[in-house]
Amino acid sequence: MLLQIVTIVEDEMELVSADFMTCFSEALRFYWLLFQSLDESFPRASNERLMLERAHARNIVNLLACEAADRRRWPQQGADWARRLSAASFVHSAFSDDVVGDVRALLTR
Repeated sequence: MLLQIVTIVEDEMELVSADFMTCFSEALRFYWLLFQSLDESFPRASNERLMLERAHARNIVNLLACEAADRRRWPQQGADWARRLSAASFVHSAFSDDVVGDVRALLTR
């Protein structure tokens, strides 16, 4: 079976900067919102919430505390992924206006 569709979601964080404070500020902004959404989505004692919190905590440590050579995961910008996928013969396909409207409606609830 050949792969036909790939969806890329960008974290919308600037984590490739050499400046620690830029990375820290971006990580704080992004993860603050993420942890707030976990608060609203799961009870405090939920096992699923605990697993998600631990996974994101490991990502934060990886991004902020690890030197480049020790990182397990490298943050990449959406433009990097676009170039890589384009080189692999993938083509960009935008969502229809209906889909964009539905997603916006869901996000404003």
